[in-house]
Amino acid sequence: MAARESGVPFGPESEHLRSETPVRSGPRPVFTWALFVVCVFAFLPQLVTPGAERAYSIWGPGVAAGQWWRVLTAQVEHHGYLHIAVNGMSILGFGPFIERRVGSVRLALVSLFASLVGAAFALHFNWNTWTAGASVILSAWLGLGIPIVEPRWRRVLLQWALFNVLLSLSPGISWAGHLGGALAGLLCGVLIRMSDGFVPPTRFTLFDRFIPLLLALGVGLIFLAIKFHVGFSA
Repeated sequence: MAARESGVPFGPESEHLRSETPVRSGPRPVFTWALFVVCVFAFLPQLVTPGAERAYSIWGPGVAAGQWWRVLTAQVEHHGYLHIAVNGMSILGFGPFIERRVGSVRLALVSLFASLVGAAFALHFNWNTWTAGASVILSAWLGLGIPIVEPRWRRVLLQWALFNVLLSLSPGISWAGHLGGALAGLLCGVLIRMSDGFVPPTRFTLFDRFIPLLLALGVGLIFLAIKFHVGFSA
């Protein structure tokens, strides 16, 4: 998120089986493709009206005034050509890898939860800053993948997570949004592993029962972030 001022169980006995799981034959990454398309279409108004992204970015005073759509539209809005190019390539390059492991519907719901948490963090720490970008969701995918992927891929994701941390500390980047998304994704990944293990993404599992509670948690965090700045008596 850029910011502008202004079917194999876990366990030692299954490591070999998991490494041989034919992930590429899993479900098509429909959600990944859809997210990329939405991001591209959301960027188009900027080609005509520079600065149009501010109407859809997270901005504390705007959200507090009732512009709730900013919480979600900010996740697919981007600030400039480089921003959309980098995040767009990351979505297409990384999304299918995770989606084939958890399924399209589950990834969409995890991404929604992470968007809410990332928005709450951005509101709290970057109240007067315009923030937007799919990197909140990308950070969540990193966090989600670390507990559930095969060990050889976990090392790669940890390296990317370290790179994401360094990137988040760069000027003009909303480290708060990245942190919120990563923590939300990691929580989901841990819950998946603890409650269900690594299962075929088409099977309903115990983790899926947590999703309504997680979404309520995300909304609650946004409410608290707003009230922190405008006051509980407002």
